[in-house]
Amino acid sequence: MERLKPAEERLISFALDLGTLINVHDVEGREPTFLLRTVNGVIEAHYYDTRKKIYTLVNQTENIRTVYLEHPIDEDSDWKLAENSTKPETQTASHYRFRVVLRPHETIQFPVTERSEHWDSYQLASFTRPQLEFFIARRYVDEATRAALQTIIDLKDKLAAVEANLQQLNKEAAEITQDQQRLRENITALTSTAEAKQLIARYVAKRMSKRLEWSKLKKPGRQS
Repeated sequence: MERLKPAEERLISFALDLGTLINVHDVEGREPTFLLRTVNGVIEAHYYDTRKKIYTLVNQTENIRTVYLEHPIDEDSDWKLAENSTKPETQTASHYRFRVVLRPHETIQFPVTERSEHWDSYQLASFTRPQLEFFIARRYVDEATRAALQTIIDLKDKLAAVEANLQQLNKEAAEITQDQQRLRENITALTSTAEAKQLIARYVAKRMSKRLEWSKLKKPGRQS
């Protein structure tokens, strides 16, 4: 037994009670969102994760049993007793202590519920229609907020359509530029060969000859 401070009370274990049985099982869950707020373009949905430890106490004797149930305190986390949980009779540095009275042959289920606050974040810039439908189904938002979020999503859809159209136009312009470049390269390659140069020279000479003949026909005759 450790030292006691003045006026301090402490329970001392001195025997094993074979007439009282205790079983324990755990249940985990999540409570509905209790707070929804927007901070710097981010929607925060606040909720509580819950964990419940259910103690089943059985009095197998003909006498009344007073049981002091010690539930450990998680000092290294933010898990706290839930508001709807039974309040302890006393509390030590490491345990909550509950007082339970059992009548003869009575079985009691004694739950101790703790909860920890968490939140999910949703970027307004990337907020989607399925997320809005989820918010509506969970009743996270009122009608005014739903309408505002719906407007944001509709504007995002229009912007996405414009951007998709712009990307398609840019793609088509790039393809036209590539086709023109290939055409120029083909023309350059064709006109750089010796055969092509001879063909061009003959074509130019032929055109010049026809122009000279046409010029002679147009020239007025000499008068006698």
